[in-house]
Formats: sequence, structure tokens, C-alpha cells
Amino acid sequence: MDNLNNQNVVENTFTLEECKSILENNEFVLNVWDFDIFDLNEITNNYPLTVIGFEIFRINGLIEQFKIPEDKLFNFLYNTEKSYHRNNPYHNNIHALDVTHTFSYFLSKGVSEYLEPIEIFSGIVSAIIHDVDHPGVSNGFLINTSHPYAITYNDQSVLENHHSFMGFNIIMKPENNIFCNINEEQRVKIRSLIIYLVLGTDFAKHNKYLEEMDLHDKNNGWDKTKEFDRKFITLMCLKSADVSHGTKTHDNHIIWSHNINREFLNQGDREKELGIKVTFDRDNFSLPDSQIFFTSGACLPLFTLFVKLFPDLDCCLQQLLSNIEFWKNKKLEEKEKENNNDE
Repeated sequence: MDNLNNQNVVENTFTLEECKSILENNEFVLNVWDFDIFDLNEITNNYPLTVIGFEIFRINGLIEQFKIPEDKLFNFLYNTEKSYHRNNPYHNNIHALDVTHTFSYFLSKGVSEYLEPIEIFSGIVSAIIHDVDHPGVSNGFLINTSHPYAITYNDQSVLENHHSFMGFNIIMKPENNIFCNINEEQRVKIRSLIIYLVLGTDFAKHNKYLEEMDLHDKNNGWDKTKEFDRKFITLMCLKSADVSHGTKTHDNHIIWSHNINREFLNQGDREKELGIKVTFDRDNFSLPDSQIFFTSGACLPLFTLFVKLFPDLDCCLQQLLSNIEFWKNKKLEEKEKENNNDE
């Protein structure tokens, strides 16, 4: 089990001055849906989450709003990015950047009008840390193997609790402390909200939150003057960002689909080796089935509700529907091939 924490270490150092130089010499157009998340490693010296994360804090006015020293913001981003396992096919620093960029994009399309600065700040920090130190296996795997994380967190949202712990462990070091100029009342509120948001990304709670959101929408509507509503919208925004690869442009969605399933199948191989229940069996796996389940079952209900509240995000829903149709066609091709082989 010690292998869980092995990761590809980037040997080169990176500085605030280099980060700012990259931002000064390149024009990153972030408020677009087709932002190419996979083409940033070379231009950012292998620290895309640090560079783009820094810019996301700037364009959302958070550096000024919360009086964040640039060196502490850089250190927080840099040390968080170093704590992601780059050899994970999916749960890595690129995924963290994708979720953070997507959250920021949502803000630019009307979500920010519903939220207070504290919720925007908490949401972006949550996006950055939400999978930090992810070992590339699921909660179920950790529980079934009695991993120390599962023992520590009593089998409850194991990874999400660990990500929250790791994120705050990084933040609270003096050199990384982006909370340093926030008063105690704000700090307590922000910490509580970040914990709520990160724990809310546990996929086991996905349907529960969907039901609650749908019920709230039907019975009460959404009132941005109410803290509960703003908190729920922030969670909806983060959860949508976390599963948003199903709504991304076709080429990027295909890359993410292969990456997540490669990680799942790697876990299945390890489960076979350990003689425990196999969750993802390479010998009985269909990529179209997997993605139809994900896009239709997880993404579509969430984005239908999300776009109802924020109509300017309809492009995401339309792309999702297109991606679902793509996988359904792939499934038909798969069945046709199977039938031809049986003849």
C-alpha cells in the first residue's frame, strides 16, 4: 500500500518572478469554454495550476479583496500543485486546474452575481485543493484495503476528508497562508465553507445533493440574499465543475474519458492482485457504457438544474447532449461489431 503515495516529482524549481513573467508575456483568455487545458505544461514550466491559478485569483479580484500577499498566494499554489500526483492519469494537477478554471468560467457567466466575495474565494480555494494528494484509487479501495486514510476517517468520505486536511495543512504554513490578512470571523466562516464544499465532492453523495437541489428549486427557488442559498449554489458550482469534462469540447472530453477510465482500470488490476472485490474489470469493460453512465446519469441531471438557474451556461448543456449522443453511437458500433463477430 505504500505505493499509493508514489508520485512523479517535478525536479525543477519555480519562482514567483517566473510565474509573473509568464503571465506578463502570454495572453491567457480564460473566460472561454474551449480553453485548452492540455496545452499549458511547456508554457508554464510544468506548473499550470500555479500560473493559471494565480491569474484566476487576480481576475476575480481576490488578491485585493482579501489582501493576499503575492508571495503567499504563489507559495500556496506552488506547494499545492507539487502535492498532486502527476502520474495519476486523471486525479492530478491538470484536473485540479480544469475544475478551478471551470469554476471561474461559471462565475463569469452569471454565477458571481449570486455570490458574496467570501463564497467566491472559498469556492476557488476548494477547487484548487479538492483532490490534492489523491492516490489514484477510490474511497472503496481504501476502505476495502483498510488503508490508514480509511481508518483515520472512519470510512466516511475518506478521500475528501484527506484532501481537505492536506489543503489546510498547506495553507496554514506561514509562507503559504493566504488567510493572513483575514479577520478571525471571516477565517472561521471560510474554513467551514471550504470543508463543506470539498466534502460535497464525494460522488457517493451526488444523488443526495441532486435531490436536495431539485427540491429546493421547486419549493423555494433561489434567493441570493439568503446565505443558505448562496452556499448551496457554490456547492452546485463546484460539483458541476468537478464533473464537467462531460460538457467539454469533444476532443477534450475524449481525452478526459480515456484518462479517468485508465485510472479506474489500473485500480481494477490492483484489486485482482490483492484478491479483493474487483470494481473495474479490464476484461469486461466498455468505454461507451462507462461514459453513457457518467454523462447521462451524473452530468445531465446536474447540468439541467444548473443551466435552469444560469441560462448563459446553456452551451455546456448542449455540448453535453452532443457528447452523450457520441457515446450512444459508439455503443451501437460496439454492438454491431459484436454481432458481426458472432456470425
